Order: sequence, then structure tokens, then C-alpha cells
Amino acid sequence: GTYTLTVQGRSNNTGDFKFALRDLAQAVAMTVGTEVSGTLDPSNETDLYKLTLDGTKSYAIDVTATSGSYYGYNDIRIVGPGGRQVVYHDGVSSFGPFTPPSSGTYTIFIEAPRWITGTSGYSFKVSEIVPVAPTALIPAQATTAIIANSGGTATYAFTLSQATQLYFDSLTNNDDFRWELKGPTGTIISDRGFYYSDSYEFNANPLIDAIAGAYTLTISARSGVTGSASFRVLDLAQAPLIQPGAEVVANLASQRETRAYRIAAQA
Repeated sequence: GTYTLTVQGRSNNTGDFKFALRDLAQAVAMTVGTEVSGTLDPSNETDLYKLTLDGTKSYAIDVTATSGSYYGYNDIRIVGPGGRQVVYHDGVSSFGPFTPPSSGTYTIFIEAPRWITGTSGYSFKVSEIVPVAPTALIPAQATTAIIANSGGTATYAFTLSQATQLYFDSLTNNDDFRWELKGPTGTIISDRGFYYSDSYEFNANPLIDAIAGAYTLTISARSGVTGSASFRVLDLAQAPLIQPGAEVVANLASQRETRAYRIAAQA
């Protein structure tokens, strides 16, 4: 049909103005997993991209490069079929996961506020978050979780043959990494940061009462964060037994490591 767009000044204001009316059907086509690059020139314009997403899968936006004085003021918006906004992210930075509400064509807006000047460059890709089967966890063994994509996780599984107490030994001084423990009774620990998990930063009782059964430990990171995080899970039933009065000589492999010992005592 025919449309009319009218621009008018407020009160008696006059002067020049600029704008662009974009047709989403003309957005630049991209595919999941393929990096695209662009430049907002001028910086206050909006770039449009379109791609097909599956409503049964989860995705993340991985921003691989930015440039320009004002890129931190830009944002990313994702609009789905029918014009419904499904994601708004403040800043051109990595984030995820997000799951589209349905399968179809989605439009990504790389936006900037009207007042900035100059140019802003960027590179990004849309990554599918593929579920990975849990890795077997060996109690007391140092383990390093790799979070390769924004919104990604690393999952570990272990089984207890009898009731015991567990201790999460964080070896990474970074609270952007989080952990969750699930067991036979459901979620036991949810979204606890590596920084506030043990030692004097965690002033509550760090011991976890665990019954016999299967457990899953999931390591994640805050939105936009990638990298690695190391940890150990100690089963106190396997801690070395020492005798009262006996001297113990040992070395901590890391200054962040925790050693646990058992002492046989009578009430």
C-alpha cells in the first residue's frame, strides 16, 4: 500500500535533519557460525542483518572486534518474525544464551544513539550452543573448564556410592565464572561464583551434605565472558586420616588450593 511519512519541527524550530527508512527485507543475509564485519558510518546509523534461527536451539552472539570512540554506546537488538523483539542487549558485546520463540527469519540491528559522531567498526557472529555430554569428574583432581562461547557451559558428572560431604575448591580468582550442583534431591547449589566459594571470602559453612546417587556439576560464565576456570571437588570421606599428635608435612600445589584431613576422635 501507500504510506506517508511526515516530519515536523517542535514549536517554531527549523533546520536540517537526516534520517533513513530501512526495509528489513533488504537486510544483509548472514548464517549461523559465519563472522560478519561492518562499520557504522556515520556512527549514529543502524546496520541490519538477517538470518534463519531454529526455535528448538539456543544461540549466543560472539562479538570478536570493535573500534571507534563510541562503540560502547551502541547496542544489539534482535527482532523475530512478525516484528516481535526477542532480544535487546545494551552495548556491542558478546552475550547469550538466548532461545528464539519460534523458527524463522530474524533481524539483527547494530544500533547507535543519534548524538555520536565519527565511525564505529565491529565484527560478530551468531553461534549455536551445542549441548555437550557431561565429562566424568574425578574427586580431588584439579579440573579446568573451558567456556569457548558466550553462554556456553561445561558439565561434569559423578556418582556417590554412599552419603558424604563435598567441598568445592575454587582454583580461579574470578567471580565471572559460576557453578551449579544438582543431585538426587534436585538443585543443591545454584549460580555460585568461583570467587565466593571457599576460603575467607565464603564465611558460611562450605561443606555440602550429599546423599548417595548421581550428581551433575555445571560450570558457566556471566554473559559475554569466555575463558577457563579451574577447580576441584573434594569428597571428605576420601581425605587422609591423621592421628592426633602426628606431624603432617605437605605442599600446596597452588596457593588457592585447599587440603582436607580427617581426624579420628571420640565424643
